[in-house]
Amino acid sequence: MIKSTISKSILAVTLLATGIGTCFAGGDLEKKIAYARSAAPVSVGAGATVVIEGEVVAEGNNGWTC
Repeated sequence: MIKSTISKSILAVTLLATGIGTCFAGGDLEKKIAYARSAAPVSVGAGATVVIEGEVVAEGNNGWTC
């Protein structure tokens, strides 16, 4: 169960890093943060740090990065 959650989280972060989030280019920063966090399971995304275009835009507290 934990391996599955971790695998899905890694996949979500990888997909996001390869450009899935670019559909929001020019959009509101809060929407971008919410979109990035929604790519992971709620238990991971809710406390994850969010990096957009190489810049930390939201600090997290659980050690995960979206």
